[in-house]
Amino acid sequence: MKGIGIRIKSDAIIAYNNIGNRINPIYYKGYKYLVFTTSGTMNVKYPIKAEYMLLAGGGSGGVIQSDNCSGGGGAGGIQTGSLDLNIETINIIIGAGGAGKTANSNGNNGANSTIGSYVTAIGGGGGATVNNKGLNGGCGGGAGSAQYTVQGKFRKGG
Repeated sequence: MKGIGIRIKSDAIIAYNNIGNRINPIYYKGYKYLVFTTSGTMNVKYPIKAEYMLLAGGGSGGVIQSDNCSGGGGAGGIQTGSLDLNIETINIIIGAGGAGKTANSNGNNGANSTIGSYVTAIGGGGGATVNNKGLNGGCGGGAGSAQYTVQGKFRKGG
């Protein structure tokens, strides 16, 4: 999951997605909610205080090599708060998840999500391959591990 949610008490903001289509707001209990799942813009018609929740893309996992273990990608960062917005057009960027890998390597970091220059949520760190540390990010990626052996006896459950 990645995206941005904006909550306001009026019709001060008109939102558009990345292909220019207007985002239809959701009205609930006296609030107007704008939900971005792709990048776009917000046109602020007059100064207003807006609450937000911002989620960045998660990192991709590392790629395993033979019987070794790789780390999972970290979750995208989250930011919440409120902003005092002026009359302006604000670019909204929704960060994509880290692209998967096909060879023995660390995963890719997820991309950041932003509300203009106001606030940024950092993308998740990519997971690591064998014996490496996960990459830094909104939440760091998991570390990789060398092959391991399980000792002991197992019995069939029933």
